[in-house]
Amino acid sequence: MGQQQILLIVLSVILVGIAVSVGIGMFSSYSRTANRDAIVLDIINLSVTAYQYRFKPSSMGGGSGSFDGFNVPPGLDENENATYDVEINGDGDEITIVATSKLYDGATITATYDLDLELVSDDDGEGGGTFNNGFRYQGWRSDN
Repeated sequence: MGQQQILLIVLSVILVGIAVSVGIGMFSSYSRTANRDAIVLDIINLSVTAYQYRFKPSSMGGGSGSFDGFNVPPGLDENENATYDVEINGDGDEITIVATSKLYDGATITATYDLDLELVSDDDGEGGGTFNNGFRYQGWRSDN
């Protein structure tokens, strides 16, 4: 009887250990996904701010039909999710937003928009945004 009880205790400890391990893995995966999704929403909000800037006349502090001169407004350049930078491409007809995660070292998301706020595809027709170093998202290209 004593050997059966010890065997049951050992099996119980192994099962609990496996359950805890699986739970930690699921939480870690959810945390990365939640951070990625929050950054994507921040990029979308920032792109809308840039779009509004584009439509404002220069006399009102806007771009008069261009993204030229747009800077990330204070308060939108950094939050608990990431830091955000913008690059104006060409003649101000495209804007690239780069977000670098604060939670995952080296994880970045990049999105390039045209004047109509459409994601710009690469030369090979892929995506329009990229996820690097651990961020993956269906519909956008992942460079790992």
